[in-house]
Amino acid sequence: MRTSIGGRLQPLTAASAFAALCAQPLLTLGVVARIHWQALLLWRKRVPWFSKPERNSATGTPSGKETLS
Repeated sequence: MRTSIGGRLQPLTAASAFAALCAQPLLTLGVVARIHWQALLLWRKRVPWFSKPERNSATGTPSGKETLS
């Protein structure tokens, strides 16, 4: 598989960010719609949901887990 990206490098300013948004106004909306579509397909297949374990604020590791020293 081969991939490539083309374009011109330019500094990120408020004007260039606004121009990019105007050039592709529905890009973000399209990405969000595709993510939700895939979630719907997984839900229809009854794929189980696994939530993330809560993090221990002191160590940053999942709570209930031992850390290796």
